[in-house]
Amino acid sequence: MMCGDDINQSINTDMQEDTGPEHCATSNSMNESVKVLENLQIKIGEAKHLIPGNRDTRNSYCSVCLDQEEIFKTRIIEKSLSPFFQEDVDFDIPHKFRLLCFNLHDVQEDVLVKRDHIYAKVAIKKTDIVKYNAHEHWFPLMPVESCSKVQGQVYIDVKFSHYQSLGLNVEDGHKLTVRIPECSGLMISSGNCDPYVTVSLQGTHRNETKKTRVRKATTNPHFDDEFVFELNKNNNLRRSWFDLTLGGNEMKVADQEHWTALTLKVAVYSSGTLGDEFLGEVKIPLSSLIDMKCHAGWYLLNARSGKTTGNGVKEDFGSIRVKIVYIKDYVFPSHVYNELLQQLVSSVNVEPVSASWPNIMSTVCGVRNRPQVVRSLVRIFLHQSMLSQLIEPLADDEIDRNQSPSTLFRNSSLVSGLIEESMRLVGLNYLFNILSPSIEKIKTEKKPCEIDPSRLGAPSFAMASSTSSIDMNSQASDQSQSNMNNLWEYVHQVVTAILKSAPQCPSLFCEIFNGLRNSVTKHMPDDANTRYSAVASFIFLRFFAAALLSPRQYKLVNEDMDATSSRTCTLVAKIVQHLCNKSMPKAASTQTASYVNTFCKRFVTQEHLDSIQNFIDVISSTMKCLDSKGRTSSILEKVMLKEGEMVKRAQGRTFLLSRKNFKTRYFALTNYELSYRKNKSSKPLCIIPVQEIIGVEKLQEESFRMGYMFQVIQPNRVLYCKANNSVDQKEWMDVLLKVCTCNRNRAQHYHPGAFLQGKYICCNSTTQKAPGCTRVTGLPASIRLSTDLDRELERIYSLLSSSVERIHQLQEECGARAVYVGPQLPSSSQFDSEESVSVEDTDIEQSLPPPNPNKFDVEDPQHTFRTLCSMLECISTLKELHEEYFTASGANDAELGTHERPYGDT
Repeated sequence: MMCGDDINQSINTDMQEDTGPEHCATSNSMNESVKVLENLQIKIGEAKHLIPGNRDTRNSYCSVCLDQEEIFKTRIIEKSLSPFFQEDVDFDIPHKFRLLCFNLHDVQEDVLVKRDHIYAKVAIKKTDIVKYNAHEHWFPLMPVESCSKVQGQVYIDVKFSHYQSLGLNVEDGHKLTVRIPECSGLMISSGNCDPYVTVSLQGTHRNETKKTRVRKATTNPHFDDEFVFELNKNNNLRRSWFDLTLGGNEMKVADQEHWTALTLKVAVYSSGTLGDEFLGEVKIPLSSLIDMKCHAGWYLLNARSGKTTGNGVKEDFGSIRVKIVYIKDYVFPSHVYNELLQQLVSSVNVEPVSASWPNIMSTVCGVRNRPQVVRSLVRIFLHQSMLSQLIEPLADDEIDRNQSPSTLFRNSSLVSGLIEESMRLVGLNYLFNILSPSIEKIKTEKKPCEIDPSRLGAPSFAMASSTSSIDMNSQASDQSQSNMNNLWEYVHQVVTAILKSAPQCPSLFCEIFNGLRNSVTKHMPDDANTRYSAVASFIFLRFFAAALLSPRQYKLVNEDMDATSSRTCTLVAKIVQHLCNKSMPKAASTQTASYVNTFCKRFVTQEHLDSIQNFIDVISSTMKCLDSKGRTSSILEKVMLKEGEMVKRAQGRTFLLSRKNFKTRYFALTNYELSYRKNKSSKPLCIIPVQEIIGVEKLQEESFRMGYMFQVIQPNRVLYCKANNSVDQKEWMDVLLKVCTCNRNRAQHYHPGAFLQGKYICCNSTTQKAPGCTRVTGLPASIRLSTDLDRELERIYSLLSSSVERIHQLQEECGARAVYVGPQLPSSSQFDSEESVSVEDTDIEQSLPPPNPNKFDVEDPQHTFRTLCSMLECISTLKELHEEYFTASGANDAELGTHERPYGDT
């Protein structure tokens, strides 16, 4: 909660009445052309030392919230006070927020009810995220009270005035007028919000409270109520405390101590039948208004102060380890990035490969930023249909440099990252078709499959005393055999599905794997193992096995898996990994658990191993890379763009009392169609070709009194959908817009309100097929070709601009190596004209130290230096544009006290 000093400081920085900023035409044009996009990448690690619940333990999960809106939640970790979550979430920020919250929930299932409540949390202000950005940090957990769950703003208008008394021998008075016009964005409590506001003047000897009327069912109530407080009432304030100027336009205070004792408190509540619930409050010391006759502005609602222990020290509720990566990009129009895109695309032909843009970017941006570099490069080159041309020379160079096949394509290398990101981006639909039937069967049947003797458990002492050792061994053996048979059933189903999927393997996979195999054959012609392991390590170990280990991360399941099913998937992944290793032509001995070896010796035959080799041969064959017309493009393949549950309103049938119902359905969007079904495994109930989607727009909340709704506009009807939260709503709308923007019959106008009771609530038109009353969201005609590409190019610029110092260091290293061991660059080069040193100068040559091998590994100083110069030139050009934008938009920052920048939001 903001204390009085904080609010006092906020108010004193803005002594004038709030007025809107004036915008020049140039600034407006700049602001309209630049898109500000924010993204959060969060990794929730683990929590430790949680306080016990009623049963001395907890079934916990962690949720991620923007203010009070839940965006993501982890799986439930049962019976643990140190739960290990290890889950990631990545999403674009759909709206402004003040607090990023991590809530710890406790789930206790009783006989009649399942209770889920928040018992601890971490709240990080948006302005403080930069302190922890890109670093893992242990955050102390704080207790959660009902009065601490607040959000929203309140507008407060304060005015001091003087009045003359009509009575004899009675001093003139001074009054404080407080007006509450409205509130905004209040929290919905217990399913509804019926707000009212109390205004109190509090001091050592005074506590006077007044309240507004109750507004029903709204989070943005309008009151416009006015309250008057007599400041010298009951002689609490004397006339001598005030010193009014003759003109009466200014008020000064002679004795400030009494003003400090008085506080204006504005609190917001929600009226309820079982009691009113606190929604937030603002406290304004009157001392902060000393120099102002009137003051008005938006204030951020704050929570009440938390409870402490008897000695004044807050109780320890444990801690949670979280890594937060916050990214804010200013995306300019496409033509701004033409030079950067051209440099990146042409870098695939640069020799040596070590002097290419991707390789140098991976070096100067560092290991910490390498995942972001990989992510952007994959999307840029995939968009340009040049992803295999990017990976092949880099992979060939890494194979050529590598001396040991056992260290080829380690996880930290650039090539490994590019291939893994490509498989995740392109192959999720392929992966789902292969593995989802098996995983669904594992979840449904829940057969015991444990084959690790240390996990099977030992017989109890009572059993041991009453049963012979022969009987116990027989029971344990029977259990182990049964579990092995169950496990083999699942393993056989998974392996068979994988081996039969070779014809459906994405063409991009085949292009990449074919390039890997050719490079290994060229550089290691006598190594039969590596030409298989180079492909198998990616498709089996880092794709299929990784998906089995983390099915939720690869979108194979949407909900938590029980412990038995999760363990079965882990065992299947171990067996698949072992089969992959044993299928090599000259399989080397590997350190594998004995129970895995025992299992494979019993069930796996040479025929299985030969089939795996044949599968690798097929997906890395040049013939598989071509479609029926000899093309290598994978455009014709159906790609899953997004899927998940939403609530939809019935499109056609009308139910009781002419009302259409809402139902939860599982939606799936591909590059060909949008469909929905009862659940993920059932048949589609409706299929909408993307050619028939002529618009996607938000729906007014007043239509159905529901948030996060949007409409999919078709020529003859409209599909109303409700997403789970604002992030989900934005993701669905963005991807739907991308697939329908290039439709020729795209709508130009739409109705922002629904058609209810015979008319549109937005324009009162009584014809359901009436033309829209509002112009559709403005989008460039080439959004499919530009929007995502522009953002990835802006991300490349941001990464490079933050690594300029390392680029200069690499330039110095190139100069040192060129002088010490290499030839001079041509005199026309930038390096020669600015920093070159003549090798013929013996004195200078002897004074130069040898290059530091610990800095950078520069293979070709000349070409590397040229690439660095072009990189700095691109950075400089884009930096100038960014500075112009910041200069133009800096003067237009929201003033303190406005809705965009309320008091108390520090």
